[in-house]
Amino acid sequence: MSILRLMYRPAWPDSETALPWVLLGERGERLDGGDDEPAAWPRTGETELVLPAGRTVFLRAALPRASRERMQAAAGYALEERLANDVQANLYALGPADGGEHVVAVTEAFGVRRAVAMLRSLGRTPDRIVPEETLGSATEGWQLAAAADGGRIARQGEVGAWYLPAGAAGDALWARLQACDGAPGAAPSVAAAGWVSGRAASAYDFAHGELAAGRWWRTWGPALRGSGLVLALFAALQLALLLGEAGYLAWRKQQLTTEIKALAVPLAGSQAVPGNSALPMLRALDRLRAERGQPARLDGTALLARLGEVAGSTLALQQLNIEDGRVVLRAAQVPDETFARWRSQLARQGVALSRRAGEGGAQEWVLAGEP
Repeated sequence: MSILRLMYRPAWPDSETALPWVLLGERGERLDGGDDEPAAWPRTGETELVLPAGRTVFLRAALPRASRERMQAAAGYALEERLANDVQANLYALGPADGGEHVVAVTEAFGVRRAVAMLRSLGRTPDRIVPEETLGSATEGWQLAAAADGGRIARQGEVGAWYLPAGAAGDALWARLQACDGAPGAAPSVAAAGWVSGRAASAYDFAHGELAAGRWWRTWGPALRGSGLVLALFAALQLALLLGEAGYLAWRKQQLTTEIKALAVPLAGSQAVPGNSALPMLRALDRLRAERGQPARLDGTALLARLGEVAGSTLALQQLNIEDGRVVLRAAQVPDETFARWRSQLARQGVALSRRAGEGGAQEWVLAGEP
């Protein structure tokens, strides 16, 4: 993933409209660069904001043992007396521990916050905000590197960095480092500026808290969006399948109903409507079974046929159940004389008929074949 590295200017974006930039490849190699307005910056996956050398001071502070977030929050109060200003006026980045103390990078907050707000509005929220002094390869011992403004940067491994302005002031500061901090007598060769190449591997990063870029969403957002799209597509296909199945079943039900009516009406006529005499329905059933080569009637069906023959069309059935050769049915109440006549006629055919009172004024009739 390519990186757009921007060099911060204190006057941007008020009186300055452009920023120096370099485009870095996956291995940190320089691909392009310039000094342009935001419209000319290339689109990349990550953005870094580099604070020019001299705008950051590196101090040592004894911090309580806690999480990194808590130690960064406590760093300002640990350095409050030495900085002699409001804790909220600075930004703090926690560095490596050295001799029981932590090295803390401190920079002025106002200008950086304003620049980050502008970059966020441009869709270029910095993933990292690092001091120029910490860029470049970190090696053991002392080293000098060129700064972007023509000065030099003196580094002692990863625990110390100093900005040396161009000219006599820088030479005087180097002499002081030789006298007080153990810098070598012979100044090492000056390496190329570290901000124009190489990946930022330093622990000093001001992009946390209010200036955090939301790296978690940037890292996992595309994958989550892709997964959500797949799940939504799967849900839509599942819903379409269910709706299609429901539609097919409804169509099939209607088709079967039509086929049943088409088969029943020619055989039984209009008398096949439920609630009319049972005899026409039984005769239609007999004809259907005979056409299929099956016995004309089942035991229970035969009993009901006998009742239909003696009752004719005067019996209106309400409920029918055939179990184990017995027929239990519910029908409207008939006079006792009529029932007695039907029972005697059925008895001559070997069918026993009995009745009992049911719910709602209806009667339950039981038909059984006599041995």
